[in-house]
Amino acid sequence: MGQPPPVSRSRLMLLIGLPLLLALATVPTLAGLGLPAPTGGFAVGREHVLLTDPVRPEPRTPDPRDRRQVPLTLWYPAEAATGERAPYLDNLDALSDGLVAGGELSSLQVTGLRFVRGNARSGAAIARDRPSYPLVLLSPGNATNVAFYATYAEELASNGFIVAGVDHPFQSLAVLLGDGSMAGYGGDPPQERAEDVTDARIAERVADLRLVLDNVAARGEALLDGRIDVSSVGVMGHSNGGLAACRPAVTIPVSTHV
Repeated sequence: MGQPPPVSRSRLMLLIGLPLLLALATVPTLAGLGLPAPTGGFAVGREHVLLTDPVRPEPRTPDPRDRRQVPLTLWYPAEAATGERAPYLDNLDALSDGLVAGGELSSLQVTGLRFVRGNARSGAAIARDRPSYPLVLLSPGNATNVAFYATYAEELASNGFIVAGVDHPFQSLAVLLGDGSMAGYGGDPPQERAEDVTDARIAERVADLRLVLDNVAARGEALLDGRIDVSSVGVMGHSNGGLAACRPAVTIPVSTHV
């Protein structure tokens, strides 16, 4: 067998230079993957709470003793320069496969989430400018994590609201449960009417939102230094989250509806 023809210098430069140029071209794009800065006067803190419903079972897990778990993200007005810069999406390594399997994001898009920068700070002290802050419940759209609504939550928190973002397991795209397992979005059940599927999902979301309200009321002193004003609560949502927000069962004893 003969020797392969030598690679010309110009071709070698092309083979080396083109990938380098493409990599350099992505740098400005990656540098610009940040959420807009909130316009309010407060810094924004963020923390996570996992709630468990002692009554409702979780039919989608293998153990019949499992109870419904509801991951909660709290965005809140914070003292400036406290806490540490939080990632856009926590636990991305553990969730990446589920985010792709849900069918809403490609693996490239999930990789890109690593470079998105938010404005919230984890472990930040809640601002002491006021004795309490009104609460807004936030329910995301179907097959969507509540973290993807961080721009809205950060804006509200910077203006003096506490936002409780609710991830609905098996309706959100991918979330972690208490044992470290992942609850992924499973799509529509086969051979069921679309309206029946939607009604069941909305009912589950309503129960999740009620669980949040009940827990906030019961644990008010333990959450965010007792500065959640449970007498002034609003509810907002997108798509299925908006339908759930409009249900009367959520708005009792809510005094303000968004």
